[in-house]
Amino acid sequence: MYEQKLHQLQSQLATSRVMEKELVVDLEVLQEKYDKDHTTAALQMKALHDKYSLTVKELSEVVGGRQ
Repeated sequence: MYEQKLHQLQSQLATSRVMEKELVVDLEVLQEKYDKDHTTAALQMKALHDKYSLTVKELSEVVGGRQ
């Protein structure tokens, strides 16, 4: 009986280790995707900021030109 229980526990442990390895691989893939998406988003935000931000001088000229 103890040998059977030991065998079951060893089998469960082996299964758990395989699942852990699979989850680690999945986590690494998700982390890489997150990092790429985060970098892409940061670059897009910088591009938008560069495109639409005006200096104080430029804003003054725009406001001054309307008057």
